[in-house]
Amino acid sequence: MPHPHAVAPATKLAYGVGQIAEGLKNTAFGLFVLFFYNQVLGVPGSLCGLAMGIALIFDAVTDPLAGSLSDNWRSRFGRRHPFMYASALPLGVAFFGLFSPPALSEQGLFLWLLCFAVLTRSAMTLYHVPHMALGAELSDDFEERTTIVAWRQAFGYVGALIAGGLAFLYYFSDAHGGRLNQAAYAPFAAVLAVGMIVSIWVSAWGTRKEIPRLPVASAATGEGSVPRLQRELAGAFGNTSFRWLFAGVLIVFVMVGVDAALNLYMYEFFWELSGQQILLVTLAYPVGMIAGTAFTRALHRRFDKKLPLVVGTGGWALGQIAPVVLRLLEWFPANGTSALIASLIGFKLVQGLVVQQALVTF
Repeated sequence: MPHPHAVAPATKLAYGVGQIAEGLKNTAFGLFVLFFYNQVLGVPGSLCGLAMGIALIFDAVTDPLAGSLSDNWRSRFGRRHPFMYASALPLGVAFFGLFSPPALSEQGLFLWLLCFAVLTRSAMTLYHVPHMALGAELSDDFEERTTIVAWRQAFGYVGALIAGGLAFLYYFSDAHGGRLNQAAYAPFAAVLAVGMIVSIWVSAWGTRKEIPRLPVASAATGEGSVPRLQRELAGAFGNTSFRWLFAGVLIVFVMVGVDAALNLYMYEFFWELSGQQILLVTLAYPVGMIAGTAFTRALHRRFDKKLPLVVGTGGWALGQIAPVVLRLLEWFPANGTSALIASLIGFKLVQGLVVQQALVTF
């Protein structure tokens, strides 16, 4: 049975460290993949978008499949840990390959991007879904689970801070050729790949002592993976609350996807920021999220889950749209001014603080 009471701080720490891997991957993937292939390698945006769209559709299939596989996995290492150990090296290799294409034609680069985007997403899914499920199984106490998720989220933002710092302070700094320096992408990816592997293995090893106390898969029924997955998906979508949550998150993540793909374009060409300014604005968001973790447990103790979810997602959307709309209306500070940087940092800090409430609740 799951823990009924408090989880040891060392276990929370080890579990949280595992989220650094996703923070590293998501930050680099979101900021640089489209920019690298489109602006640096010259692949048309339509082909880049098609490759990344196909990879995302593939991810939509592998996510529930990974969940179903780990839910029903039976081994002396438990349900979740075998997938965590096994995914680390493939993730590192796929991520490095994503930013290290050989000299290829336009069509060849499209296929390379498609292949390694799918491999990177699939390897991360193989780790991230069991890792999230492990967090839910460490305790059956709602407030303790909230704390565990807050630890995971906080370390995810540490990963984002590390990736952003390495990118804009060193590898893609103006002094090293900026974001258009093709030679910097492979070393940057190599360092992040090693960080992902280490964080995953540290998390798996540091939580291994919990395996005997975790829930185990029920006895095999002879049911195939595909029929079982269909049955489990039907059960999930049969839940009214889940359908509403799924629909709402789907709408919000359309904006999240657009934001992730075009963030660097906005910083470079719309706001016309330098490398150090991009770093300051980029890091304000995870800093706000880390600060937001201090409020989640108290909010959940006082309010129903719906309020943090609605306020968090609504606040994130408002913070994302408002600066651009205000600029188009000429009500926002001009480019090249310190007031612009301060305003963008302020929006990102508040945006990170409020969205954290929704992420933990979700």
